[in-house]
Amino acid sequence: MFNIESACKTMTLFPAILIGGPPNSGKSVLFHSLTRALEKRNLPSFYALRAAPDGEGHWAQEITSDRLSQLRFKAQWDQRWIDVTCRDLAARTMPLLVDVGGLPTEEQETIFDQCSGAILLTRADDDAGRAYWRGLMHEHSVEILADLRSDLHGENSAATYSDGAVGAIYGTVAHLERGGSRQVAGPVFDAVVQRLAHVFGLSKEQVDGENLAAAPSDAQRVDYSEVARHRYFGTSAWPSSWPEADLQALIDETPANVPLAVYGAKPAWLCAALGVQRQVRYVFDVRQGWLRPPMLRVCSPEEVSWQMDEQIAIGLKPVDEHTVRLHLTRRRKHYYLDYAACNNMALPYISPDQTVRLNGALPMWLYVALGHAYRHLRGVIGEQAQIVAS
Repeated sequence: MFNIESACKTMTLFPAILIGGPPNSGKSVLFHSLTRALEKRNLPSFYALRAAPDGEGHWAQEITSDRLSQLRFKAQWDQRWIDVTCRDLAARTMPLLVDVGGLPTEEQETIFDQCSGAILLTRADDDAGRAYWRGLMHEHSVEILADLRSDLHGENSAATYSDGAVGAIYGTVAHLERGGSRQVAGPVFDAVVQRLAHVFGLSKEQVDGENLAAAPSDAQRVDYSEVARHRYFGTSAWPSSWPEADLQALIDETPANVPLAVYGAKPAWLCAALGVQRQVRYVFDVRQGWLRPPMLRVCSPEEVSWQMDEQIAIGLKPVDEHTVRLHLTRRRKHYYLDYAACNNMALPYISPDQTVRLNGALPMWLYVALGHAYRHLRGVIGEQAQIVAS
């Protein structure tokens, strides 16, 4: 079980701001709109953490309602989920905006103890719900930065403050409607965005400096965020895409024959190639910090244990005579990927004269591990070509 006393000793100076309030008050819409507004302010040094296991990321706010009903997966809280969430919050590696859900049990309230501030949202007609959530924050010593009311068909109010022009923000946010590209607006919303921008005011350079300083000393650090800024975007812009044609040039720029600790957002195809061609001892993960890529086991030709992994479903299909595609998907009953359980995970046998194309929404440390496990093959290609914060 997660040790609260230990967590308090390892708590970082990075803020973690929860968004809480009763169910159906518009929290998911507010959470989505706040993260998008902060991103537009060029604040890359924060992370949106879904602490409630409801399976709803930004995609849930950006697709049609009929598709949402098909894709939504409402998992249940359990003690393991609570422990993992508290662990990640206590060891956070950057400022966090945290979605905590609407019906916490006493056990789930331990998550609040890892947060430094709160934005509360209750319906305009729900005074009891507002009092309950304010009491929770007082009980867990979480500072209330904003105490908002939602009114789906009402009007936005002007922002007021508990202490002149400072203190907690009060007011009504209207039209918190799910779906499409609609974004929340209004003076109260703008005031909250401004407050969060101030609270999350650390520059990316400051956040990176803290995390790089915490890298293990037995490996050479490589910061791919810095590589991308200088190689593609200059020193002031944040990378949004990397040309896959530059893969070998990026590998050539990476030190060889020494253990590496790799940092920064990077595409899956680079991580897979690093696993094949370099000695990656550590990979930085935004949720868990510096991790060793797990050791994965390739089965014998006759062995099928890889088909029975408890948390990841593995599919293997031929692409052509010399290529196969390995697709990895987290099983629906597992709403988080347990890093520890990935050690010694079984992988299907692939003939050494084949090329494997790796595919799946996976953390970067797992792509590195997959590249390492299959480095004896004719070729290893990571197909997930977007940049992932890891």
